[in-house]
Amino acid sequence: MPVTDRTPPNPYLAEQPNRDITTSDGRQLTLVNPAYMTRQVHELARAQIGSVGHITSLKPIRPQNAPDGWEADALKRFESGEGEVSALANIDGQEYMRLMRPLRTTTDCLVCHERQGYRIGDVRGGISESVPMAPLRALAGQVTDGLIAVHLIFWLIGLGGLGVASHRLARAARIVRTLSLAIDQSPVSVLITDAEGRIVYVNRNFLRTAGEDERSLVGSGPHHPTSAFAG
Repeated sequence: MPVTDRTPPNPYLAEQPNRDITTSDGRQLTLVNPAYMTRQVHELARAQIGSVGHITSLKPIRPQNAPDGWEADALKRFESGEGEVSALANIDGQEYMRLMRPLRTTTDCLVCHERQGYRIGDVRGGISESVPMAPLRALAGQVTDGLIAVHLIFWLIGLGGLGVASHRLARAARIVRTLSLAIDQSPVSVLITDAEGRIVYVNRNFLRTAGEDERSLVGSGPHHPTSAFAG
């Protein structure tokens, strides 16, 4: 990478051959290893979204990469076989969601870390990321408020629909009661049957004319003695 104020030569790579080179056109370049680039990415994320992250180890080469208490505990758990550690925790009085995963030693890692005694497959550290919860909780609150508002609107619409339906049903019931009373008191004989010819209703005048009891008529079939009269 070009040497700049943001990317100065890494003092922890001083022992690496060709850490700094000059191109044929005079540009100064410096070696940027994965840990150095990851640190720059974390610094950019912290400035933009407030997240806190870094590569850390129980045996850090760069002192600033030393773990805090939560990270040190996670690193020990990685050495016991765990593959991920996460939790809600406070950092400087603010709530964060913390996540950490192990970094295992590969062949490329030994270029810088073999002198620390690491072997391929060893847990040489972990990458830690902490995301502030305040913006997420604020967003969740907005979503919750929106859902409550939507449900309230549907509830009010439902109540309105029930009110209209209840009014219409009450009106229909009054009409049915009026018609039923009118038919029952009509001077005309009225007999109603179902599709199979069974009597389901007779009014008072029909009973007086037929000389029958309502209980003996309702439910009877087409061969009842009164059926000829009904016809």
